[in-house]
Amino acid sequence: MPPNKQSKFENYYKWSKLDNNLTTDGENLFCQVCSKSVSLNDIGDHYIWTSVDETTDCRGRYIANFVVGKLSEQEPGKAYLLASKEIPQTNHKTVANFFDDCLRTFLSMID
Repeated sequence: MPPNKQSKFENYYKWSKLDNNLTTDGENLFCQVCSKSVSLNDIGDHYIWTSVDETTDCRGRYIANFVVGKLSEQEPGKAYLLASKEIPQTNHKTVANFFDDCLRTFLSMID
């Protein structure tokens, strides 16, 4: 028998456990930082866009944010903040590692 493929909801749980700001109810991923949720049903089979924003907060900490949105010709897409993490410094290596981790996790959920 072939091995069982993990469901997208199992991947939700794994990803949300990596970051204390994320929780899930099995169908939606909630970002507690921005009090919004993302439904995979909203994104569906559409193309997506992603962005990483790096900033410094009022305490001088470096923060990276991972944003994803749906591309659609019929309607304007929504943008969702999926991850926000303090990083040690803002250089190409730390930002690229953050983006890579977030993108791998997000894409594994929609497979």
